[in-house]
Amino acid sequence: MEAMVSSISVMTVLCVYLVFVASNIGAFYDPLEDFDPGLIELETVDGITYSEPYLYSYMEYKALKGILVDVSVPGFTEEPFSIGLGQDEGMEFTRDYVLILDYDNGRKVPVKVEVTAFA
Repeated sequence: MEAMVSSISVMTVLCVYLVFVASNIGAFYDPLEDFDPGLIELETVDGITYSEPYLYSYMEYKALKGILVDVSVPGFTEEPFSIGLGQDEGMEFTRDYVLILDYDNGRKVPVKVEVTAFA
């Protein structure tokens, strides 16, 4: 009888531990930890252009379902320029970056780049 009670208590403790580990597994995974926003190669000559190969290769490297990049200039009310590749479903991971872009007229403008990865 004592052996049965002790085995049940050990199983209960192990189940609680596994639930704790399983609930925190997403907190340890961040697919954007080594993302380099400079490699998107945003340019503003005749509109905004960007490097699709880097985004596709990053999605494949990290096994992401999709990636969304919003580029906006702080202080302006215009809608942000959005780049969406893949599916926008699953766990979301978001990071904000600030880049300095050169415009056609020689001005340097800081832009906010918000990257959302879907795993």
